[in-house]
Amino acid sequence: MKWMRRLFAFVIVWCAFTEAVQLFSRLFFHTWVAGDWFLIFLASDSSEMWDFVRTNPGPLITGFAVFLLGIIVAVVTLRLSRRGWWVAVGCFCLYALLGICWLGRAWTPAYLAYDTVRSARDYGSLVGIGKWTDEDEKVSVEAAKDPQTKELPTVVLVIGESLTTARMGIYGYEKDTTPKLAELATNGLDILPPRRATASYTARALQNLLIRDGQSFVKVLRRRGYKPVLISGQHHWERYCGVEQMVFSPCVKKRYLRDEIFSPDVYDWNLVRWAEDELAEADGPLLLIVHLMGSHYPYEDRYPSYWAEGEGLDAYDRSVRLTDTVLADLIALVPQNGVLIFTSDHGESPSSSRWRNAEDPDLWSVPMMVYPKNAPIQEVMCLLGVL
Repeated sequence: MKWMRRLFAFVIVWCAFTEAVQLFSRLFFHTWVAGDWFLIFLASDSSEMWDFVRTNPGPLITGFAVFLLGIIVAVVTLRLSRRGWWVAVGCFCLYALLGICWLGRAWTPAYLAYDTVRSARDYGSLVGIGKWTDEDEKVSVEAAKDPQTKELPTVVLVIGESLTTARMGIYGYEKDTTPKLAELATNGLDILPPRRATASYTARALQNLLIRDGQSFVKVLRRRGYKPVLISGQHHWERYCGVEQMVFSPCVKKRYLRDEIFSPDVYDWNLVRWAEDELAEADGPLLLIVHLMGSHYPYEDRYPSYWAEGEGLDAYDRSVRLTDTVLADLIALVPQNGVLIFTSDHGESPSSSRWRNAEDPDLWSVPMMVYPKNAPIQEVMCLLGVL
């Protein structure tokens, strides 16, 4: 019986330890420092923070459940062995730390939206800008009745991920990472000068891109009669960090690739079929937002093992090559009265010794493209803040 007790204790401790290491690595990797969510909590005097926790209860429930699990494990361990108090205490401490991490995550709806700790009041005001109200719905319905609304062009906004121009052949990189875009550049694709990213993290970058001068890009276009639809290759974390509440709230449909396809072999080209379906079903002006997983670290997970193999490209370059293919396929779907705009949230510093080195200019240089050339979308571009 002793060996069974010891085996049980080892398994329990090992499970708790491995889970703790995984969660803490993510914590520090994404800068979920405890001070951030604690200060956000203290700064909150608005209902938006409480509303967010109530509508996204997963981390909160998980935190309390892990605490309860720690108590149960400690009690069971003590019942199995009178001398196992140290195991029980150790297990409880590990599970308690896990619970604290999950509770912290529940109170961090915008943990990636802040390069520094900001007041929860800022979060609340941004949610208010993007929030879709009954008054907005009335304006949208009236705009849809206008005959001129039917003449509005379909807008496909493709947002890349961690894509720097320093690794794109069409922007001067010595390796051929964008052969299809280079070919399209001679057939209607307008390669504009690089845009400077405004943040080094996705949530903050999207906030700055899609909310300009107190106006939500998605909200403004929906009020003018557009039907905004989001299809994303990203994980559901967008809901946790507040991006969905801040910028994608007015979308009539939101689909997340990794929420619907539970497989490690999920790549951005799966979004092409979704985009094709949305464009085919559109019965009016459509704003289709396609958010790629792109070149997000780890780069090796962004493409199948056979992709661009043996061409002298490193892992990051191979992820760029896949984005090149996906973007070309999306351009082929653009209807005759449509326009496609492509940019990235922020760049990357794959050549730097430090991940996302703020001193590396590659982190801030992102592509800007429009198809077709000379498309009459100056107003849309101004709303995006890229003109």
